[in-house]
Amino acid sequence: MKVDNRKDIILLLLYIAGYSGKTNEPVEGFTRLQKLLFLLDKEYKIGKLVPNYFHFVAFDYGPFDETIFSDIEALVNYGLVDKNEEDKPKQEDSIERQFLSDYFYEKEDGDGRESQEQEHMEVFKLTPKGETVAQQLYSSLNPNVKDCFIKLKKRFNQRSLTSLIQYVYTNFPEYTKYSKLRY
Repeated sequence: MKVDNRKDIILLLLYIAGYSGKTNEPVEGFTRLQKLLFLLDKEYKIGKLVPNYFHFVAFDYGPFDETIFSDIEALVNYGLVDKNEEDKPKQEDSIERQFLSDYFYEKEDGDGRESQEQEHMEVFKLTPKGETVAQQLYSSLNPNVKDCFIKLKKRFNQRSLTSLIQYVYTNFPEYTKYSKLRY
């Protein structure tokens, strides 16, 4: 099986072992997924592997490509990726809170008072079928390309979202001109 499209890159990114050392390490949040795919190309030139790699443009929170939404949805519909929603306690980091404000909601308890604010986040992980496909794709890669995926995921998947965004903003300022965030 040969890597020949953008969806294959997403499958590989989800399959590769990251900081945990285990394959199929999830990617938390759509923004993180966007930034990881962006860095795969900008730092490791992975975009050269496939025609029509993602075309990132400067947007509200840095580099963005709207086609990632449809690619993820297609992979979910094919039964290759699970997209689960998780609630996590709100982060105290004000930059991260500002960034994630679209994903915050407040729950009310029975007497109308607000309970603890929760962060609502999508988590992306391969299904067993997706793991099988991704493993076949992975085995077709040359060792240098495998190493690029591994380095990226180990380096960035476990960083806080704030740290990841700061890294992207610092190293690729041309993608921040329309950003709602300022570093």
